[in-house]
Amino acid sequence: MVPCSSTKQNLKCNSDCAIKKRNARLAEAFGIGEKHDTPGGKTAWSEELVGYASVSANARFVKSMEGTLADFATSSRRTQVLSHMPPERRKFVQALAAVYRMDTTLVDQEPHRSVQLIRRIDTRVPSPLLSQV
Repeated sequence: MVPCSSTKQNLKCNSDCAIKKRNARLAEAFGIGEKHDTPGGKTAWSEELVGYASVSANARFVKSMEGTLADFATSSRRTQVLSHMPPERRKFVQALAAVYRMDTTLVDQEPHRSVQLIRRIDTRVPSPLLSQV
């Protein structure tokens, strides 16, 4: 639509527009997204994750999960089930895995509930790591 015109007109999509639309559809179909990255390629960490990691009692767990996720991201495995953990830690791991572009699902019953990591085509290790922010 042309906002300065008194009549409403739809503008036609040119070749650049068509390419962007196609790429967006492909990215959506493959689950590829850049929502955690800034224009400079650095990871934009959510306040919730930074807050959790800044608590000194959680520092060791955060570093441990970063190592586990990085090992999984660089391995040839398609899935990995983590050891059981409390609900607060599971929530953190699921949010952290999303930044690594991994899917997650919960397995087992309470109190032995675990997070299963599932590799995606765009799984990667973010930079900088959460523990470095």
